[in-house]
Amino acid sequence: MSNEACLTVSEFKELSSNGLREYLLAQDVKSNIVDLLRQYGIDGESLCNVQYDDLESIGLKFKYYMKINKVVRNLLNDHQTVETKDLRTTTARDRWRFSRSF
Repeated sequence: MSNEACLTVSEFKELSSNGLREYLLAQDVKSNIVDLLRQYGIDGESLCNVQYDDLESIGLKFKYYMKINKVVRNLLNDHQTVETKDLRTTTARDRWRFSRSF
């Protein structure tokens, strides 16, 4: 996955079908696949909630679904890792400040 197009999950969900096309192209998803998604008006929010059966019905092959699913999973996992790391740092910092206040 390319690091050039980093988005938060919220930003990803707000992508229009054209924005999603550009994002997926930056993630090395083939243009004919992203054009198919755009043709059916699939945007970021839709793609986060889509199942294979939904995409199969528009003619997407399973191997391309897996590629797209990997992009979405990586985005979600990266976001959770950052949030978790920030939470641990904040909690430790707060504990340190609290202990120094006495």
